[in-house]
Amino acid sequence: MSTNFGYGWHQTTVARIEGRLRPIRLNEAAALAIIFGVDLAEVLQPPALTPAEIETLSRREARLLAHSRELELERESILDELTVLHQRMDAVDQARHQVEMQLEHVRGRVAGTSAVLGGGDVSRSSGVVRG
Repeated sequence: MSTNFGYGWHQTTVARIEGRLRPIRLNEAAALAIIFGVDLAEVLQPPALTPAEIETLSRREARLLAHSRELELERESILDELTVLHQRMDAVDQARHQVEMQLEHVRGRVAGTSAVLGGGDVSRSSGVVRG
């Protein structure tokens, strides 16, 4: 490879590639396909997994799937809590609106009483008319 195609491959380069420590560049893959008389697509295929690698990946997939299910359950729980919080917020808003309407009514009565008594300032805290 180093003489025919101009690449500086040594035995250590080949060992690093075989050990998956160094990637093969596309132009190197094309040269290898020519050298071995195979189609470039064959060279670009990912290497076959060993049974141990398949087992490791299967266990990892199972763990990730379980974690995904846990997260989905947590998400559903949070959505339920959010629904309850929205309901509570609506109830608080309604109660606040009722209190504001009552407060407006009370203030209107106080203002009316003040006008009847001669326009004095009615203290809100004690109800005492000051003239």
